[in-house]
Amino acid sequence: MTQFFRKALDEHLTLPNELITSYSKTLANTLTNLNMEDEYRFLTLDIKNFYVSVPIEQILHITEFFLKLSKTENMLKQQILQSLHTILYQHYFQFNDGFFKPLTGVAMGLTAEVFLEFYENLNINVS
Repeated sequence: MTQFFRKALDEHLTLPNELITSYSKTLANTLTNLNMEDEYRFLTLDIKNFYVSVPIEQILHITEFFLKLSKTENMLKQQILQSLHTILYQHYFQFNDGFFKPLTGVAMGLTAEVFLEFYENLNINVS
């Protein structure tokens, strides 16, 4: 269900993607050719834990923000948000022979991307 929802959401959610790279190799090649002035600083961030702990309610609010920005029709926007709510709050993972519900956080992927896109654009001046 999540993969189907991801494809549907991609059609209606416009993210700026100004600070996203698809592959580490692309990033490495870009950095090799990067010319920086002395007053610039280079900042990298790394994942502390493999399992991202992104507050679900913030993901829902941020997704709603991007859907409004994309001028998504109201009924469709509500359907998307309700579906996302269901996916995020009923998320389970499999480990060995058992299924578990995480105590905190949500799966990596679209939710982390939406969250990071929002805060990157809020806090980093790209121009």
